[in-house]
Amino acid sequence: MPNHYHLLLRPKFDDSLTKFMKKLNIGYAKYFNEKYKRSGALFEGRYKSVLVVDKSHFIHLPYYIHLNPLDLKFPEWRNREIKNYKEAMKFLENYRWSSFPA
Repeated sequence: MPNHYHLLLRPKFDDSLTKFMKKLNIGYAKYFNEKYKRSGALFEGRYKSVLVVDKSHFIHLPYYIHLNPLDLKFPEWRNREIKNYKEAMKFLENYRWSSFPA
């Protein structure tokens, strides 16, 4: 996704997610900004976290995360209106920033 990413994480300690996300985002922004001689934020807004309590929510999340890149080329997927499923699957299998192929 050009302006955000999704992770499914299980923190070991109460404050570990906040610390991890801070290090990840600040570290990557610093690297990216130095590499491309720019400044400022890379992603839209602050990070958001959602506590997963229900099993049904947990089962749904990997599908949401892996299908989310379809918004870039096949936004109709959310309405279940994809006309060419093979092309959509090929896009997901070749989308560089996803663990979908794994």
